[in-house]
Amino acid sequence: MKTLLKFNILFVLLMLCSCKKLLTESPNSFLTANNFPSNQAEATTAMYGAYNVLQEVNLFSYNLVNYMSTGDDLVHPQISPPTAFPGFSMTFQLSASDAIWTTFWTYLWRGVNNCNSVIYALNNLNTSATASWVVPDLAEMRALRAFYYFYLVRMYGDLPLRLNPTTETVLLAPRMPATQIYSAILDDLTFADNKLPLIASGGGRFTAGAVKGLMAQVYITMAGWRRTSQGVMVRGDSQNYLLARTKALEVINLGVYSLNPDYTQIFKNLSTNTYDPEVIWDVQFEYPDKGSQFPYFFGAFSSGGAATSGGGNCQARVNSEFVNTLDFNDSRVAWNVANYTYGSSNWTKSTFTATNSNSCGLTKWQKINPALGQFFNNFSTNFPLIRFDDILLIYAEADNEVNSGPGVKNASLPVALFPNQTDYDVINAIRYRARPATNKLNKVVGLPVVLPDYVSGTLTHDTFLTAIMKERAIELLTENNRRFDLERWGVLVQFVQAASSQVAATYVAPKHYLFPVPPADALANGWAQNDGY
Repeated sequence: MKTLLKFNILFVLLMLCSCKKLLTESPNSFLTANNFPSNQAEATTAMYGAYNVLQEVNLFSYNLVNYMSTGDDLVHPQISPPTAFPGFSMTFQLSASDAIWTTFWTYLWRGVNNCNSVIYALNNLNTSATASWVVPDLAEMRALRAFYYFYLVRMYGDLPLRLNPTTETVLLAPRMPATQIYSAILDDLTFADNKLPLIASGGGRFTAGAVKGLMAQVYITMAGWRRTSQGVMVRGDSQNYLLARTKALEVINLGVYSLNPDYTQIFKNLSTNTYDPEVIWDVQFEYPDKGSQFPYFFGAFSSGGAATSGGGNCQARVNSEFVNTLDFNDSRVAWNVANYTYGSSNWTKSTFTATNSNSCGLTKWQKINPALGQFFNNFSTNFPLIRFDDILLIYAEADNEVNSGPGVKNASLPVALFPNQTDYDVINAIRYRARPATNKLNKVVGLPVVLPDYVSGTLTHDTFLTAIMKERAIELLTENNRRFDLERWGVLVQFVQAASSQVAATYVAPKHYLFPVPPADALANGWAQNDGY
């Protein structure tokens, strides 16, 4: 079992988290980056304070998960009217004045500034006598800063570039082009690469694999489409596909991670803080000290209240258009999508016909029976930020782009895992894992009825990419990936409009590739608002 990080350290938070938001900063307390941390033990404490932001209710404990996991083409809010919380995001009806954009902005910038404070102090401590521990700590904090910036740049586009702790009472800072933000992200990650251990000294901390995995995510994003803050769609440098493939391959060849043979066990392990070979990096929570709340948002519908039954709040449900493409013999579908409800105060399931239904719940984060002491909205469920299956799919997608089609042998792929050493092997391994036990082998003429292998030579570049899109949709459902995927593929508007049974199809527009920057910050700094808002 991994050791949970303990983040509730008051004096660190006084130093690192006193601000309401980065751009209207309150003065620091007497503990500043000039005098804290002053040694290795204090540095470890301060680093935990930088990680603490990830656990906030407005980030990965609740709100950010709900918004970013569901503002796409696969799900819809069950709330009426759709502009009520949390449906306003999922139906693309928010305006720039809505507070949620300022909330995400505030907490992500808090994460950046916390990292900046620790990095500044560590740089001051970096001597030949301390380098053995200062350099790895610097690598860890720079990787974490890169992660916060990676979310910010994908959500808001052009940003201020702050690499030092903020001390000004009122900060006026220009927005820098997103390309410069990505360069800063890669500077941090390149520094961190190969400086961290394979296994972290505490749960939820960066490792060598997490740095490489994040680099793969950054490069595949930079290779794709994005909308500038000025409203222009631009495509990234295709050379980034090669870099994404390289970093994904490095993760694969570390030999530390593997696909869990049982897809459902990944999320049972995440719910019980149990080590899983597929989870590269996660935000860790612990009931009752610092529990997660996002599982409460999802779940199968429960009549009579979900607190004492197997259900959740079921505030988001799967779009019928997506349900109609699914095979409930696929173990991922059976776990992630609920074609059933729970009775009041029990764990008894009642199934219903899913075809053409908009009533299926999202159950990846379902409670484990018995509930292990978890309350209705305070869980010990960890949220995964990088999983091995994501890295495998990034490899396959990037390889398809590099070679203008699938099926090219790569001798660097481990033959024990991928016998033919091609991207077909990679995607087929993920599909094989998801087949029911009775359908694992190709015993009869042809292929299994459920999730058959893709046969080498049968897919083109475009059809292989479509296959990747489909696998990512169900494999990574409600893990904060889908909306970012649609954006980098350049299909956000088209795919959301295709879910024509939903309100979102009417409201989605090109402006939704980015969120609006908070109006108060734009006014104070003289920034132009993101185009369309």
